[in-house]
Amino acid sequence: MKTTKKDKKLKPTLKVKKEGANGESSLNKAVKNVKKILK
Repeated sequence: MKTTKKDKKLKPTLKVKKEGANGESSLNKAVKNVKKILK
């Protein structure tokens, strides 16, 4: 497969999406831990 200009533009956004998802999941874990401590 040849990489087109569109693909090059999409790759950075895909990276950001992955990082964003990881950030969200780690944030959710932190919130769950805090809730456990409060209980």
